[in-house]
Amino acid sequence: MRISSLLVLAILFLASFLARAAAIAADATGMRTESAARPAAKDANAGACIDAAFGASLLQSAQRVEAKEARLAQQEQALSAIEARIEQRLAELDGVRAEFTEAAARIADARDAELGKVSAVYSNMKPAQAASIVDGMDARFAAGLLSQMSGESAASIVAAMAPKKAYAVTVLMANRAALEGER
Repeated sequence: MRISSLLVLAILFLASFLARAAAIAADATGMRTESAARPAAKDANAGACIDAAFGASLLQSAQRVEAKEARLAQQEQALSAIEARIEQRLAELDGVRAEFTEAAARIADARDAELGKVSAVYSNMKPAQAASIVDGMDARFAAGLLSQMSGESAASIVAAMAPKKAYAVTVLMANRAALEGER
């Protein structure tokens, strides 16, 4: 309560001070018309707190402050417009990200389905025949293929593979299993 009373008094004093400064500045710069001018005594400003130069300086300062406030208001409007555009772009990106995620999931599902069909074909082959074909495959693809099979089918095919290739494929399968376990 006390602070608000002091604040009101300070504002009133400042307004009175600025009005007086503007009047003195207007007198000094000749901005007042003769009809609006007070009857001036020889020493009219003798008891004033400020002189004409100081009043003009205060008026210029007030004008500069108003100009800066106007520029800040324009900059705030520009920033608001930019912020709105950024928000719109982010919303668009979220939509694209959702579409991308959905498409990637569909592709992964289709790939897994096809890999499941291929692994079923190799599971139904004799292990020695499947092993001779799997030996010629890329180790990563072979690991993915064998991971889709039942443990018994994959084990019989890996057992019939060349030892170095079987080792490489087994390491890749173990790494995949470890990565899937971390997820």
